Amino acid sequence: MERQRQREQATPQQQWATLSALRAMAKMAVTFGDWEVVALACASCGLLLRASEAATLWLDGEYAVFQGAKSRRGTHRVEVGRWTLAWLQFLGVWRALHGHRPEQPASFRGTAGLHAALRRLLDRGEGACASLRWHSFRRFGAAQLKHLGAPMAAILLYGGWASPKVAQLYTNAPSSWPFERGENMPYPKRQGKSAELELREGTTFGFYPSWIRREIIWEEQVLSEAQGRRPRDIVDKAITNKRARTTSATAPQQNSSDE
Repeated sequence: MERQRQREQATPQQQWATLSALRAMAKMAVTFGDWEVVALACASCGLLLRASEAATLWLDGEYAVFQGAKSRRGTHRVEVGRWTLAWLQFLGVWRALHGHRPEQPASFRGTAGLHAALRRLLDRGEGACASLRWHSFRRFGAAQLKHLGAPMAAILLYGGWASPKVAQLYTNAPSSWPFERGENMPYPKRQGKSAELELREGTTFGFYPSWIRREIIWEEQVLSEAQGRRPRDIVDKAITNKRARTTSATAPQQNSSDE
């Protein structure tokens, strides 16, 4: 127990974003670039994206497209949840309204530019979002999945990690991190060429695509039927079948330094 407290003290809470932080970011957003960053940050929570992946993100129909990094290199075209879809639809329209191509970043260049744009926005605030970095959104999405009940095999696949050990560094948020199922979910509300925050009822299940929501529901059923004991081989088989159906430009490569 003492060791756990020491680990938590050594791991700053700002490494995990929160719903309140996302709401605060949207309230602070003023410029075109601010809203572009907020939209990409929210989508990164739902898709568990690294900054380099978020910098290439755009929406093709109802599928998110991005260039994967590290253990999921290649072009990915993936299903998204309802909440994530709303932010990506806003992003495409927002860019087009301001004379930019919907599939290309407009207010920053590359990963370094995205980090800088996030810092410019966060430097205006304090409290819940002042110390965030881009990986905070990826950690948030992973920790939410764990607390919602997703099996580790599904989280590993969805986040594109090379090993469970690395994925657990993201899912194991400190006890002080506030897990929220939702309620006042932040959405973008566009009015002409301006935008503002709109709060709607909902839950964080809307972050994620239907296949992983089914894994969460099915996992709960399995645990109930097994009276607290999970038949790992059945769960792993389901995830393996999903992996076989998942397509990307290149197969994942083992990378022990993956984040």
